[in-house]
Amino acid sequence: MKNNVKRIYICKKNEFDHQSKALREEIKNSLGIETTYIKTYRRYDVDIKDESLEKTLASVFYEAPVEEVYYEDYKKLEASFENPIGIQYQAGQFDNREEGLIQTLALFTDEKLRAKVTEVYDIGGVSQADLEKIKTFLINPVDSQEVDVYKETELREDAKENHENLVYDGFNKLDKDGLIKFVEEKSLAMSPEDLEVLQDYFKSENRDPNETEVAIIDTYWSDHCRHTTFNTELDVDFNVVTELDKEIKRVFDDYLKMREELGVKKPVTLMGLGTILSKELRKNGKLDDLEVSSEINACSVKIKAKVEVDGKLEDRDYLLMFKNETHNHPTEIEPVGGASTCLGGAIRDPLSGRSYVYQAMRVTGAGDPFTPIEKTLEGKLPQKKIVTEAALGYSSYGNQVGVATGLVDELYHPGYVAKRMETGAVMAACPLENVKRIEPTEGDVVILLGGRTGRDGIGGATGSSKSHNVSSIETESAQVQKGNAPEERKIQRLFRNPEAAKLIKKCNDFGAGGVSVAIGELADSIEVKLDKVPLKYMGLKPREIAISESQERMAVVIDKNDVDKFMELADKENLEATLVARVTGDNRLKMYYKDELICDMSYDFVNQTGAKRFEEVEVVSEDLPKFLNKKDGLEDLEKYLQDLNITSKKNMIELFDSSVGASTVLQPLGGKKQNTPAQVMAALIPTDDGESRTASVMSYGFNPKLSEESQFLGGYYAVVESIAKLVAAGAPLEGIRLSFQEFYEKMDNKKAWSKPLKSLLGALKASRFFDAPPIGGKDSMSGSFEDINVPPTLISFAVNTADAKNIISPEFKGMGKLGLIRTKRDDIGALDLDMAKENFLSLQKEIEAGNIISAAAITHKGSLPQIFEMAIDNVGFDIKLDDLYSPLYGSFIVEYLEDRDFIEKLGDFTEDEMIVNGEKLDIEKLSKAYLTTMDKIFKPLDSHKLEKIDQAKAPKRSMKSKKPVDEVKVVIPAFPGTNSEYDTARAFERAGAKAEVVIFRNKDDKALQESIEELAEKISKAQILAIPGGFSLGDEPGGSGKFIANVIRSEKVKKAIETLLDDNDGLILGICNGFQALVKTGLLPYGKIKDLEEDDPTLTYNTCSRHIARVVDTVVMSNNSPWLAKLDEGKTYKVPISHGEGRFIASEEAIKEILDKEQVALCYADAPNGSALNVEALMSEDGKILGKMGHSERFVENTFKNIRDMELEDIFTAGVEFFKAD
Repeated sequence: MKNNVKRIYICKKNEFDHQSKALREEIKNSLGIETTYIKTYRRYDVDIKDESLEKTLASVFYEAPVEEVYYEDYKKLEASFENPIGIQYQAGQFDNREEGLIQTLALFTDEKLRAKVTEVYDIGGVSQADLEKIKTFLINPVDSQEVDVYKETELREDAKENHENLVYDGFNKLDKDGLIKFVEEKSLAMSPEDLEVLQDYFKSENRDPNETEVAIIDTYWSDHCRHTTFNTELDVDFNVVTELDKEIKRVFDDYLKMREELGVKKPVTLMGLGTILSKELRKNGKLDDLEVSSEINACSVKIKAKVEVDGKLEDRDYLLMFKNETHNHPTEIEPVGGASTCLGGAIRDPLSGRSYVYQAMRVTGAGDPFTPIEKTLEGKLPQKKIVTEAALGYSSYGNQVGVATGLVDELYHPGYVAKRMETGAVMAACPLENVKRIEPTEGDVVILLGGRTGRDGIGGATGSSKSHNVSSIETESAQVQKGNAPEERKIQRLFRNPEAAKLIKKCNDFGAGGVSVAIGELADSIEVKLDKVPLKYMGLKPREIAISESQERMAVVIDKNDVDKFMELADKENLEATLVARVTGDNRLKMYYKDELICDMSYDFVNQTGAKRFEEVEVVSEDLPKFLNKKDGLEDLEKYLQDLNITSKKNMIELFDSSVGASTVLQPLGGKKQNTPAQVMAALIPTDDGESRTASVMSYGFNPKLSEESQFLGGYYAVVESIAKLVAAGAPLEGIRLSFQEFYEKMDNKKAWSKPLKSLLGALKASRFFDAPPIGGKDSMSGSFEDINVPPTLISFAVNTADAKNIISPEFKGMGKLGLIRTKRDDIGALDLDMAKENFLSLQKEIEAGNIISAAAITHKGSLPQIFEMAIDNVGFDIKLDDLYSPLYGSFIVEYLEDRDFIEKLGDFTEDEMIVNGEKLDIEKLSKAYLTTMDKIFKPLDSHKLEKIDQAKAPKRSMKSKKPVDEVKVVIPAFPGTNSEYDTARAFERAGAKAEVVIFRNKDDKALQESIEELAEKISKAQILAIPGGFSLGDEPGGSGKFIANVIRSEKVKKAIETLLDDNDGLILGICNGFQALVKTGLLPYGKIKDLEEDDPTLTYNTCSRHIARVVDTVVMSNNSPWLAKLDEGKTYKVPISHGEGRFIASEEAIKEILDKEQVALCYADAPNGSALNVEALMSEDGKILGKMGHSERFVENTFKNIRDMELEDIFTAGVEFFKAD
């Protein structure tokens, strides 16, 4: 190899190589190709010195217990390949594998390292034709490319500064045909009419524009940024044929009257229709909770959050923010990156408002994932690939950044083959006093926070504003960003700090448009220094720097006198912060690259929206949808339970960490076996002191099949469904606020325009009745591919707050009677809204009184399928039901204790039988239909029941420290990727300790060395070291906990840990990622730091080859440890888990030694991950070090309310009391 480049191949030993086995099975099932073998390798090409490689090979590159390494003999391995395929990311794509490797190696050397990671697949027994099919299956050209496996890798960075900024000479002289050609050649989102406006402006400036200026305006005026479609002036023509048409026309006339009463003079637009209700309610004094500001990119309302401090309730002023976001286009062409940055983008909007994002919802739309690959349309990825990889992208980002995903649903409809719908919604909150909304003034500065800028995401805003075509998958790679969740976590932490938040005058996230929009929108006089923007690599042109949408960046306006303080606070959070712009007073957007003026435009021009748009609308007639009335019989129940829009999505849901943050009120799946889906996500409002008693609650409403038949009723019932779900969960009807997500086909004809118009009219009718206004939203109007269109989509997200103690869940408890709260419908398919409101309020009252203990709003699934999923594995029933399957929106299935006039009794609960109208159901067959239909798309869990473990009893271990103290100090290191530091600190503080979170900084060598010294010093003076959960460096390089393990191995930290254990008689706790680090350093099970050898225990990938997030039963095998003193041996505790590498493995000799020394602390009652002995928690021989996969820190009062028999597994109080004198 050239220079110092070393080539290293890593592969799993055959008995642990589940990835290769799973891929071989997938290729057989999806492509029909039989292979004799498949072996997967990760290859590192690293420019590193021999001595550095020797020090790091075993600790960084591979794990001896589960992996094999080929270094000096790699050429021999390559010679043995039969059919190798090498895959690398395209140039310019962020690669967290390379980043993780380089950051970990930096712990050992100050060399300037470069690396390239390649996934290599060796495939046996296939023809050349089949090999090409496999390549197509494995390689997505949007972000990846095939490379020659045998070719040497060059890692030199030859790129230099690039000042090129092409001027479009002659642009101002182009005629209309020339402008049309210009749009096509430059692939602009602007129309030729927009270009005329641009041309007129630059004629007034007496010069032609340059490529950066055109790109900036193309971004600013895109549908994504300026909502040009929604702001198009409409001339609406009705052709009233049916009774439903009359109602649609009547609501439109009401809208016109509202405009008149409010004095609205602007033309009729979709935007005006969507925002009219909030204007009306504000005028009438019914929307005083709305925060109004020019800065906010998310819905923001003022609330009173109840916090209990020392037994007393306090009402605190908070801002509650929520936001929905789509990344339809990016996810369509690159599912992992597109979906992950969908969540990342949704997070950054409320985060830019200084609120802490703590919960997320995911609602997506796809074609049939069972569609055979050979039926995939040209220019499209297979639906199964999109579905599974998008779920991986969204879940991995949320899991890493530490935002709990409270609800996951996917809607299947053939129209979403045109373009996938990838929608995320988030909840956020912060104390009101932390937020200052101050308009920037001349002299203020703009600081860029967070990630560096690369070519990923260039053209994202304009790309999402265009329709997809057959070439998109190969021509739009630059439009897809790659997320870096640990970086976003740092910004979350910084903005949660009141000291930092209060210094910020104004903030904007780097979403669509990058620097040009994020900084350009902060003030109407800005001067940007593009050469100051930190880059991932050299060679970017000014245009690329200006519009790149590289992720995890924020622009903040700071008073020039506060710069040093803000920089200091950012540095403490391991964040890169750079002064890149200043506020001027000349009303110009100026950008410089060093001394060269790159962009110079008037804000009067930039803030326009291009050419005025006008369209005629021909409102298409509608009639009562067939969807609303279903007459199928009981014999059809199995078919319904197998319907992709009804059947269980459990395996997909369990990919998403739902409990991080220790505030989850309802798990996404509840009941005895966690098979009953929740209809809302609910979480406690986060607070840094006291106990939160107020919960936020969010739901969604929408069905594509109903909306396809009637856009009016589709929008109407989207609102009704979202509100009904909130009420059914115990949230009050009053105070509900909405946000809409619109997704429609390309608006290229009069009839197409009527679809969003009718949807919004239906939504207006329902939301106006309930005084539940949409106060935000997001539109995407490019859902067309060739001759296929997405179904008319208006999702209503509904939000309110509630007293956490009032929140209930759908799963039946079997303690009452089973009933129906029915709301009547009229002849056009609409509800009797007065009756609906009366029912909603009655339901709310009975929930608060404790009479209704389970409830679900009836949705598209119909009454009987919903009763089945509320009962499955919980209880049986014997009912009489007249309508089995119709979507009775606005009605409810309830479990109640005492009769009420508005509740129709359907029947009673039984112990183990399900009887409908006198006919007994085949529970086994129906359960299989409901629970296993999606197993071939998303893998189910493994099951390993706990068997009797013959563990010896060691002598009684010390339960009191020889070094008692009055104040127990707990050090909690937060490494890049840690996400459970707050939860862990609060758990110890509740137990009476003083917890200190220590941020590990590694943005440069100086910070890294300082952090090692600081961490070592803190540990040496502490009583407890607690390493919390997370994904250190995104579980790179090549496995979890490696970065932490190598920090622990550093000489200073190693000595500090020895001091903690020996001199301070201290304790160590590792949870999840922390447990992985303890095992990979030898602290568990050996009690000392050592290099791992081939036969040593470790933690590796789950046997089901996927992430697992759920609540599990764990059995206490021993309480012979200071950590376990408060647990009863043999008792079962329920605890949430969230991990992809939680499988404990060990040799027979190691297992025997662990059992002989009584080191198994807790075991899974049923191990979902294949863990040896079902081990969930392990302790050192002296019991002072405990590692566990279960997140004991995440349970607090009013959480996990749909999981029966949850209680605190109180290792924290036990650990603290170890140091208290009797």
